[in-house]
Order: sequence, then C-alpha cells, then structure tokens
Amino acid sequence: METEEILQELENVEAEVRLVQEQIKQLVDRQDQLYERQSELKSLLEAFEASRGSPIQYGGSSSTAVENWSGTFEWDSRADDVRLNVFGIPAYRANQQEIINAVLSGRDVLVIMAAGGGKSLCYQLPAVLREGIALVVSPLLSLIQDQVMCLAALGIPAHMLTSTTSKEDEKFIYKALEKGEGELKMLYVTPEKISKSKRFMSKLEKCHHAGRLSLISIDEAHCCSQWGHDFRPDYKNLGILKTQFPDVPMMALTVREKSSVGKVVIDEIAKYIQESYPNSESGIVYCFSRKECEQVAQELRQRGISADYYHADMDINAREKVHMRWHLVWGSTNQMESGRAGRDGLPSECLLFFRPADVPRQSSMVFYENSGLQNLYDIVRYSQSKKQCRRSTFFRHFAEPLQDCNGMCDICAFSYEVNEVDVTRHAQCIISLLQDIQDNNQRLTMLQLVDKMKIKLKEIDSDLKREEIEQLVLQLIIDRVLLEKIIGKLKTGKYGSRILEVISKCGNSEQQHDNNAVSKEEQGRGARASKRTKKEKAVVVVDSSDDSEV
Repeated sequence: METEEILQELENVEAEVRLVQEQIKQLVDRQDQLYERQSELKSLLEAFEASRGSPIQYGGSSSTAVENWSGTFEWDSRADDVRLNVFGIPAYRANQQEIINAVLSGRDVLVIMAAGGGKSLCYQLPAVLREGIALVVSPLLSLIQDQVMCLAALGIPAHMLTSTTSKEDEKFIYKALEKGEGELKMLYVTPEKISKSKRFMSKLEKCHHAGRLSLISIDEAHCCSQWGHDFRPDYKNLGILKTQFPDVPMMALTVREKSSVGKVVIDEIAKYIQESYPNSESGIVYCFSRKECEQVAQELRQRGISADYYHADMDINAREKVHMRWHLVWGSTNQMESGRAGRDGLPSECLLFFRPADVPRQSSMVFYENSGLQNLYDIVRYSQSKKQCRRSTFFRHFAEPLQDCNGMCDICAFSYEVNEVDVTRHAQCIISLLQDIQDNNQRLTMLQLVDKMKIKLKEIDSDLKREEIEQLVLQLIIDRVLLEKIIGKLKTGKYGSRILEVISKCGNSEQQHDNNAVSKEEQGRGARASKRTKKEKAVVVVDSSDDSEV
C-alpha cells in the first residue's frame, strides 16, 4: 500500500471518528432530554394517582403489588436499638428505613440518594443485624480508612483488605472468611481486589458456601459509568459478585444526579457575557469538574452563546478542533483561577462565583496535599471578605509591594451594604453540638452539622438562613475553632472549649462590632494581623473580613 493511500485512508478514518463522536454527543444529549421528560411524565402520573386514589398502569406492564417498606417488620425493635445505641442516631433520615427494610428482607437494592443523605447507614446497620460478614466495595482508600476507624470507634468489628493491610491483619481476615475464626462483621475492599485477587475470591467463595456472606454493598456505584469523570474500569467487573453469589442481597449506592451548577448562576453568566461582550469576544470559564464543563457549555448554547468545553478526557483531535475555533472555551480546575485574565497587560475582567457549600467538595480533594487545606482556607477567606481589597490580598500572597486598587476589585468599586447579625449563641451552639458528638466518638460533615443546626435554631428562636449558617461554620473552620480531622469530618479545635467559655461569658454583650467580623481570643497570633480592629469584641458575627494569616 502506497503512502498516499495510507494517508488518505487515515484521513477518512479520522473524519469518520469525528462524525461518530458528534453523533454520540447528540445521542447523549437526546438521552438526557428523554430522561428529563420521562421524570416529568412519571411525576404527572403520580399526581393523577394521588387524585384518583388508585395506581395507573402504563407501558403494558402487569399489575404488581408495591411492597410497603415503611410498614412493620419483625426486626424493627432491634434495628431501632442498633441505630440509637450503637450508631447514636436518634431518627432515620428520608428513605433510610425503607432501604434498610428491603435489604433485611433479602432484596437487591439500588440506592440513589442526595449527598449527605446517610448512605452509609443503609448498609452498615443491616450488616450489624444480619448474621455473617458484609462485603463493602469502595473506590477510595482514604474513605475506606475513615469508615473502618469510625466503625471501630463504635465497637463494630470492621477491617479493610487493601495494599496497605499488614500481613498479620491479612492472615486474620482470610481465616475469618474461610473458617469463621475471629470477629469480623464488615470487610472493606477496593474493586481492584475483586477483579485481580484470585486468592481473595477463593476465600470469599468459601465464606459464601459456609453461609457466612451476609451482604454485598457497592459504594459510589456511579464509578461504573464510562461517561463519568469518576470512571473506574474494575467497577465493570463487579457483576461477577452477583453471578457467583446470587442468593446474597446486593446493594449499589450512589449520589443522586442533579444539576451541580444552579440555573441562577448559568443565567447570571449568560447575562454577563451578552451584556458585557456583545461583540463576541473570547473568554475562558473554569469549572470544578469535567462534567460541569460539559453541562454548563450545553446550558450556555441553549441561551444563544457560542460555547464549548475543553478538558483532559477529550480525544486529542476534538480538543484541537475546539482550540482552533475557540470562541468560549471551558476547562476544569481545582484551584481558583482569578489571575488568568489580563496576563497580556491589557484590561480584562474576572468573575468568581462562590458559595459556602462548595468548600466540602474542594476540601475532599486537597485534604492530603501539603498545605492543601491551608491554601483552600485562604481562598475561602478571600471569597468571604466584604471589606478587604482583593488586589491587596494578591499582592500579599505573592509578597509584592502594595499598590492602589483604583476601583479594580468589587470591594473598592462598590460599597457593600452589610447587615450585622450577632451569632454568638449560634457559635456557642455549634461548638456545644460538636463536643457532644465527639464525646460519643462520632464526627459530622459540614452539611450534616448545618442540618442539625437548623433544628437547634428553632430552640433559640432564630431566623438565620441556611447559607448564613454555612457561612458561620466556614468562619469557625478558617479561624481554627473547628477542625477538619478526617476528609471533611469536623471536630472542635484545640481551643474550642476555651472559646466556648468565652462565648458563654460574653453572650449577652451589648458591644457593637465591625462589619461581619468574627472576633475571638487570638491564640499565638501576636502581631501577625496587618489590619486588626484595636478593640477586641466579645461577640461572634457572620462573615469575617479578618485578613490575618493562620
């Protein structure tokens, strides 16, 4: 075959590949639209059923009795006892009890739950109640270590079998699987252990033949999707578990898919582009994840803006195509990219969209990085500030001489009207709540803490909004009153008790304080603060503009 023929065929193949990729993209977009319409139609049917008082059959399906998983079951009292006295949870969250009842009935269950909805309890509680050993497949070693430590603190025999497991522990686990020796209730493994360890699968089969394999739980099940940014190839092989152990109840758990970038934010971005750049100038927008890049680019196209996404998972030819026709390119980042605009020395604009709920997502990614959390907290402090010039923050960060802002940042260009809210009691309540949780050897995520605080607020007759509670929790974190100890889990800091005492003594203080600044005893900070109010205030208010380094 001549070189020209090879080149011609290669060009034809590449052209066909691009065509197929475009068709796949169109089909996926259409699939999303159909799923959305399907959900809408099912909601309409449910509304009709509610109005008629009887179910409506559709799709040619035969009438099937729907089981009432909220009903009474023989294990109810035991489950309530374990939930309260072992896990320390006073009440079930939405759908937890129904999921647990289905699993304890021996059914296979797919759990699609909102973040912070309590997925772990859905398989941990049945694992405690059922006789034998529960197998839990999880994708991240850090998450496995976290859960095993938490279960051990609760007195539940849990172990992990990973590349970091010692020879002694590995020997104990294999004996427990094969011969039932030793106490083992829950065993955590990665998907790679299932697909690549024949020895482990052999021991698991013996455990099953002896009737000791009680439950199989696959956490983060979305990792099986090749379309997702969390795709793990070994997740595709987990179907072997159902083939080899068909009589063992299996659970697959994942976080509910939803629009991660709110419609309001998309509308604001689109409006800003259309009003500020009517002549189709180019720009870059950074998103948190590759999935969000694709989602937001699609949303902007629907609003009449020429937009496309650009990330590392794209085919190289597709990336080059986007790069060449770049009008508005999307890329993903794990760090704030406020400094990207204007590097050519010409005037430019940069918008940063921030909300407190973004922080737990970021902290889970940087938790084990050197100075990762500190850098994140610096960015949070920068974003939450309402009175400190943002350009001066950049100058200090890069150890450059301070320069006049000349109205180039939003704080210097506009005068913010900030309403002061005394949240002394709220801070006291947060610290007391976390200390009670710690006394029971438990931990909370930021979102879980906010949920519990919303309930507590009713007791102190407060109308603080959820976002303001999140803001307060963040301020306590970046001021080191609260600490992230294990991947997003919070506990009170070294001086938490001392601060609680100060707050208790000064809770009725009538002193006025600066705009949204959190003031507390400074432990070891000395004169590091460059701009600090001369008079310390014995109150805590929402939103700090304190720019001191921690």
